[in-house]
Formats: sequence, structure tokens, C-alpha cells
Amino acid sequence: DNASSIDRRIKKSDAREIESYYQHYYSQYIRALDQGEQADRAQLGKAYQTAGVLFEVLAAAKDVEEKQNIYAPFNILPLDAAGASLAVMQLEEVPFI
Repeated sequence: DNASSIDRRIKKSDAREIESYYQHYYSQYIRALDQGEQADRAQLGKAYQTAGVLFEVLAAAKDVEEKQNIYAPFNILPLDAAGASLAVMQLEEVPFI
């Protein structure tokens, strides 16, 4: 029953989702490779590199989450009829609704 359990499985923000994935990755790959008797050092090195990148992404996501409270979203395109004649509204990429 996917619909009823999706709210419990999905984290409330991107940073929490990335943090959850990072913790899962670290426990599944890094600890498992470290605990092996004859750990493959090349594979362990790649796992540490991947964990490092994941940690950087996590730090960036947390930084964005903190700054969301400071910056409010706004629309830079004019939505009134008088703004339809502006040059930016003449571009194909900008649909006028």
C-alpha cells in the first residue's frame, strides 16, 4: 500500500532526504567494507570518495534550507497586460498566459 505509507517514508525536506541517504550509504558501504577481513582498499577508497561528495551535497542542501527563510520567491516576469509588450515577454521561451 504505497499511497498510505509514502508520507512516513519521504522526508520533509531535501536536506533530510540527502542526510538519510548519506547515513544509509555510510552504514551499508563504508562500515561493511571496513569490517571485512581483507577489505578491498581500491573499493574502500572509491566508497570514501563517494561519501565525501555526498557529504558536500548534504552541506550545500542544508545551507540552501537555511537561506530559504531569508529569501522569498517572487516572479520577475510582468503578469499584467501592459507587460506583454516588454522585450522579455517576446521570447519564445516565455509563454504569456
